[in-house]
Amino acid sequence: MLQHHDWDGLLLMAGGNIIFLIIQLLVISAWLSFRHQQWINITNGWLGLGDVLFLAALTCCFSISNYILFYVGSLITVLTIWTFGQQLRINKKRHIPLAGLQALLLIGVLIFCWFHEDIDLTSNNWLLKISR
Repeated sequence: MLQHHDWDGLLLMAGGNIIFLIIQLLVISAWLSFRHQQWINITNGWLGLGDVLFLAALTCCFSISNYILFYVGSLITVLTIWTFGQQLRINKKRHIPLAGLQALLLIGVLIFCWFHEDIDLTSNNWLLKISR
């Protein structure tokens, strides 16, 4: 689950995650700007401010590796669910409820970690154990 860390460790962990998030947002903005041949602010119609704030709030909850794992895994899962919903014609909206679906996935992750106390989302130790 989430463990208590000292302030230096928390700031280092959150700082690394924020740097990763900023790089991701800049890369996405640069790619969209290149495609549309003009500067694109991704928070204007592409990615909601709530999505960005949710991802920023998560920076202090995960180690850098766990943050990247949650970020990529949740994006793939949300896009898969949204695409499946589009195919079933459940919801024909163009906007993806990214932060809401990621929040549901986060709840699932936290419940899973509640029952598996050896998993600490602020540490990479559990990832190292399963990679052996």
